[in-house]
Amino acid sequence: MAEGVVIKVGLDGTKVTQSLKAIKNTVAASTSQWKAEFQIFKNAGDQLGMLGAKYDGLSRTIKIQDVQVKKLTESYNKAVEKYGKNSEAAMRYANQINNTTRRQALYRQELKDTEIAMNDQKRGTSLVRENLSLLTRETTAAINKFKSQGKALRANKEEYKGLGNQIKERNQLIEKEKLKLQELIEKKGADNIATKKQRTAILELEAAQASAVSRYKTLNRQVGSSSKLSLTFRDNVNKLRDSVNRASDKLTSAGHSMTAATFGIGGAFVYGTKQAVEFERKMTDIKSLLESDGESAKEAGEITKDMEKQATELSGKYGISVQKIGDAYETMIRKGDTGR
Repeated sequence: MAEGVVIKVGLDGTKVTQSLKAIKNTVAASTSQWKAEFQIFKNAGDQLGMLGAKYDGLSRTIKIQDVQVKKLTESYNKAVEKYGKNSEAAMRYANQINNTTRRQALYRQELKDTEIAMNDQKRGTSLVRENLSLLTRETTAAINKFKSQGKALRANKEEYKGLGNQIKERNQLIEKEKLKLQELIEKKGADNIATKKQRTAILELEAAQASAVSRYKTLNRQVGSSSKLSLTFRDNVNKLRDSVNRASDKLTSAGHSMTAATFGIGGAFVYGTKQAVEFERKMTDIKSLLESDGESAKEAGEITKDMEKQATELSGKYGISVQKIGDAYETMIRKGDTGR
């Protein structure tokens, strides 16, 4: 009888004698085995181990099914020869062959998917993706922290540093995703839905990268070479300016005029060579302080130039001595406020 045909097949490579019925049981046992191994690795949080167990199990099951289809085909041919093509015995074997090959096709597709996922895991794609997500969250948190404190420049500096790290990490991710795309094309074809989704995912990553690079370049011009101290100082200067402007608006609306005493700074603006020399000396001292903090000579020069301009504007607008404003600037720097 066909069911009694003897073949040799094994789950672990050892040869055992089995019938067609036994082969069916072996297929079921193989499936149960890899699923059990899969669960063990899953419980341990071993993603690569999970995929490896599944890949080995599917490969083993497919090989067993190859033997099953071969033996079913032999039995079918004998039934056709003995009873005819349309006989009940022949039709029964034909159905078994169709069902087995259909399941095997699904297993082969699943094996490809598992191999792709396993190679992706080996490349470390998920780790890079996780690192990028963490960097983005950390940067956002730092930006929000400084913005809530009114330190816009410090927030920009944190965004600048964060974007630099994100750009490097995203470059790695794009390269790894491109390797996966190439594998999908080779194993599934260029028009497969999974391939199309992967191609779209890469385009989205590249668009995000282009946006990040553009913003990074803008921030580099604004705060790229600035030290923490100079950024804190510039934030404080901006706060002083805004405070003066707000006070001016309130007093003007109340029908009062701005005076030096309004701010507790004292001393009206004095036009004279001596005072101008003293103010320039003050700016030179401030520039030296900035450079000693690690600021470049160029950056320190630009900062003090902006300070001179702002001091002149405040003095001319509100009658505050530039010397007093310069003293306030120096106090901010010597205070060493890091903004923490």
